[in-house]
Amino acid sequence: MRLTILAEDKKVKGFKTEHGLCIHMADGEDAYLVDVGASGRFIQNAEKLGIDITQVKAVFISHNHYDHIGGLRAFFKMNQTAKVYAKEEVKMRTYAREWFGVIPVDGNPNVIRKNIERFIFVKDRLSVDGIDLVSDTAGERRYFCQDDRLLRKKDGRYVPDEFLHEMFVVIKRGGKAHVLSPCSHRGIINILSTVKKTYGLPIGTVIGGFHMSKNGGRGMNCSEEYLQDVAERLKGFEIASLNTGHCTGVYAFDRLETLLDGRLNYAKTGDVFEI
Repeated sequence: MRLTILAEDKKVKGFKTEHGLCIHMADGEDAYLVDVGASGRFIQNAEKLGIDITQVKAVFISHNHYDHIGGLRAFFKMNQTAKVYAKEEVKMRTYAREWFGVIPVDGNPNVIRKNIERFIFVKDRLSVDGIDLVSDTAGERRYFCQDDRLLRKKDGRYVPDEFLHEMFVVIKRGGKAHVLSPCSHRGIINILSTVKKTYGLPIGTVIGGFHMSKNGGRGMNCSEEYLQDVAERLKGFEIASLNTGHCTGVYAFDRLETLLDGRLNYAKTGDVFEI
């Protein structure tokens, strides 16, 4: 299977970039997307790479934030047949607290409502053509992302988001479990622990955001202690290929790369992974 990054934050010459993530998965003649970025820029990048979005047979939405689901409008205009797999909670509104007030950070809910017949909602786990969609609902709270700006509404009040709208992708290939977890709000450590417990396989390629970014990636939304703890736990998984980017932020990436002795790569637009 070939994995190609179609949208990512880091500026790459010749590609359209944005704060968002989209990964194309090609397995023989079958093609899938994990997330669709914030806009239609992933389509422009796909054309540049010779990837035909009209041939995508399914889209897997990791969660409902705009930078992962915002490109659905553009996708639906181009592809009239693919099903979209997501947690049912993707329909709920999510918010972020900014200095000037609370703002919505989900994708346009009207796009979901108008295309609801295209959606298949996942509960805890679902396998699609041998690709597993997994929802980690039992992890340690201390490993959740530390961004306390992220909210949902409960009984008319804003409360911390528990990210029940989030899922990740697991692909079994070559005796390993490969993991795609675009933002890992519920914690990359929790997610990888769930994979190890569920599959009992070595961890192969991991592509995911660790949601440590602040100020456009120039700072961290977590403490140095949290980052060091995550780095130590990541070492223990003995991951064959560890790749991050997007919401991790370049500052946190540099710190993690040092702590992991260079065993961390930045996954940018146009990068290709074979698993």
